[in-house]
Amino acid sequence: MKQPTNHTILNRIAVLSIAALFLMNVSTAQEAKTFSSIQLSFYKNPDQSRTVIANVMQKDKKGGMMVYGKNVKINFYLEQSSGETLMGSAMTAVNGKAVYVLPADVASDETGKTSVTAKLENNELLADAESEASVKNAKLMMTLSEKDTLRQMTVKASELLRDGTEKPLPNME
Repeated sequence: MKQPTNHTILNRIAVLSIAALFLMNVSTAQEAKTFSSIQLSFYKNPDQSRTVIANVMQKDKKGGMMVYGKNVKINFYLEQSSGETLMGSAMTAVNGKAVYVLPADVASDETGKTSVTAKLENNELLADAESEASVKNAKLMMTLSEKDTLRQMTVKASELLRDGTEKPLPNME
């Protein structure tokens, strides 16, 4: 049997050391991801489309305070009975907000509810985060009346159904 030379032994030690350092760096990088969170909100545009805003916050490494998540890619998914469908992506601005406009004809379920999930995923520095929110179309009608010196405002709310009809909301007058 041939004895390994000092050169071969040193090469093996060097290869094993490099492999060990690489594995340590990989596990450290996975643990070093910063905590992040997403909060969703909707608003309706004049053209009847809806805008969904993902407000992204991340933990500051220096003081541990929550700060705006700047320049972060957010994926927006439509939730349906068949599963999630990626609609598109947006980058956060300096204020931590990623804005995505849903088309006016975006799909809704049988009750008229549209559910959207925003995900921060596969980011090298930030931990994965997601938030889901749902929205339905509604109509508010305000009526002002004045009788003697009394002024009164009446608000009626109704749900707009998929077929365009209105369904009054109970106890909302």
